[in-house]
Amino acid sequence: MIQRADDRAYYDRTHGGYSLPTEATDVALRLSLEADRSVIRAGETVRFAATILNFGTEPLILVEPGDGSEAGWRTPIVGWSILHGAGEKLASHPDEPELDPARGENVDPLGSDEIFVLQPGDARRLSDWIEAPKLSRAGTHRVVLYYRNDPWATIEGLPFEPHDPIALDLLRRTTPCTLVSNEVVIEVLE
Repeated sequence: MIQRADDRAYYDRTHGGYSLPTEATDVALRLSLEADRSVIRAGETVRFAATILNFGTEPLILVEPGDGSEAGWRTPIVGWSILHGAGEKLASHPDEPELDPARGENVDPLGSDEIFVLQPGDARRLSDWIEAPKLSRAGTHRVVLYYRNDPWATIEGLPFEPHDPIALDLLRRTTPCTLVSNEVVIEVLE
């Protein structure tokens, strides 16, 4: 069953199972990145907003980034690529993001509210679990965001409490995808 009100997938206890699609036949997703401003002074922070759009013909099941996503400890894995300065103007962003594994070993548990259904033509702004990159060096910075969902990836770290078993089951039904956002250019002034 698909709960349209807030686009969350859930377990239908009345019917004793799921009626969610288990396989996507048309995975057509776009990751869009926006910044609240394009010019900042050194020491200031840019706020980014990331949105996933389903421009396909089938509903797709995805996962919000959560505690551990930035370290590669859980799906989806999210990370940034930042190319600095005019000397790298023609350089390409790498295929994979740089991850930030330097963190404590505890993680928040996965909850069923983190799994959502994205209907054809719908978009969803991702949660604020995606920490903005630090742009402290003066100059031009070309920024992209990565989102990779692997339904069978191992969840690492020690959860503060057990993961929701329904969420773990739903997680295995999510749509595998690797997305790279559009590039956003930020100028940092001294």
